[in-house]
Amino acid sequence: MERKYRYFVSFSHNTGFANAEIRRSTPIQNIGDVVEEGRNLERNNYFPDKSIVILNFQLFE
Repeated sequence: MERKYRYFVSFSHNTGFANAEIRRSTPIQNIGDVVEEGRNLERNNYFPDKSIVILNFQLFE
């Protein structure tokens, strides 16, 4: 599955703020997609559950 949507994401977490690039095969279209990406960031970066809040996202391409 090709991940053709690249996003710049700003988020807060339990000790501060950070940015990340994420790639998706489908565009972010609703709040469920935003929450899903927050949970993916938690799992992939070893943050505690429900510690990430996505503040903003911007499509690169």
